[in-house]
Formats: sequence, structure tokens, C-alpha cells
Amino acid sequence: RAKEYRFENINDPSSDIMREWKISVTPTIYILRNGEVTSITTGITTPIGILARIWLAR
Repeated sequence: RAKEYRFENINDPSSDIMREWKISVTPTIYILRNGEVTSITTGITTPIGILARIWLAR
């Protein structure tokens, strides 16, 4: 079922971005504000956890 998420998602099938950002765990979620990283979380997280990080980045 389709979700109406309002955030960008980047798929990286060749792992180029993963290597550039030195990501070693999937999933890894970066929250950015104005081009600056405000939060990084790795592993499984809940939707409320993601929303909280987005809210804190405001």
C-alpha cells in the first residue's frame, strides 16, 4: 500500500553514496537541515522516531 511520505529517499544500488558517506550499516538515516547533518540513526527505527528527529531538526 502506498504511503504519503514527505521526505526524500535516495536508493543507492551501486553503493557509491554509501562509500562516500562512510555508511557501514543499513538502514542508515541522515536528517539534514539547510545542507547540514542534524541527526544520524542506524538500524531499524519506528516512524515516530524518524518524525521526532525531523521535528528536532527544525
